Amino acid sequence: MSVTQGVKEGGKFLQAGIHNAIFKGITKTELNGKNGDTYNVLVMTFDIEGFGDFEHKLFEPTSNTRSETMYGPTPSQLEQFMIANRHLLDTANPEIAKGIDDGSIEIDAPNFASFVKKMQEYTNDFIGKSVQIKVLPTKSGFNQMPGFPARISKNGTLYLTTKFIGNDLTLTPNEKSAIEKAQNAKPTNMSERQDLLDGMNSDLDPKDDDLPF
Repeated sequence: MSVTQGVKEGGKFLQAGIHNAIFKGITKTELNGKNGDTYNVLVMTFDIEGFGDFEHKLFEPTSNTRSETMYGPTPSQLEQFMIANRHLLDTANPEIAKGIDDGSIEIDAPNFASFVKKMQEYTNDFIGKSVQIKVLPTKSGFNQMPGFPARISKNGTLYLTTKFIGNDLTLTPNEKSAIEKAQNAKPTNMSERQDLLDGMNSDLDPKDDDLPF
């Protein structure tokens, strides 16, 4: 039984779908990248019923330029960032959201830190309030809020692809399909995976100095 010393409960896995939660506020933090760079991050924290604290991280945008694809333009990093924050305001402080729409309120934030402070000011009264959030499957295998919620319509205006913070949330047919697909995904056959790795290792030259590890 000595092998069981110090064993604790494993981390909880957040299921995809719509969850009841409590809004806990906004904070600013910094994360270090693999290349040594430091990134500013706005963090929205929610206490999800039956799960615990959940953080939705929004990185400081570094570009306000839209990209062109074969399907048309895609929103810039700045637009994606602002759409996500505006989505929270629609629920947490509808009066501010309305003021932004009619032009009576203009957020004066010359830098990232000051913008975070403004968002904290606008959402402080919502801390402790009940809300629903939506998390969806990602390629990484974890379930998260949509990271790129904005799209551009044919007439060039921004729109939100799906509501993921609010009340009486629903899943779109595509979202239901994605969740079902993720839930029914075939588990990885570890023996096949090991055979593949063994084959790859046999092709590697141990003297190859270009390997990234």
